[in-house]
Amino acid sequence: MLLTNYLKHCAREPGTPTLEPPKMTVLHHTVDYLKQHYWSFFSSY
Repeated sequence: MLLTNYLKHCAREPGTPTLEPPKMTVLHHTVDYLKQHYWSFFSSY
């Protein structure tokens, strides 16, 4: 579900409203979690 929402967000037309705040909050939390737990992977790029 999060991936689908993210892809819809990226594919939206310019000027289209973004995702609802609760979904964005979950998405930001997920990104923060991934950055913290897999920092060695991301730092190699």
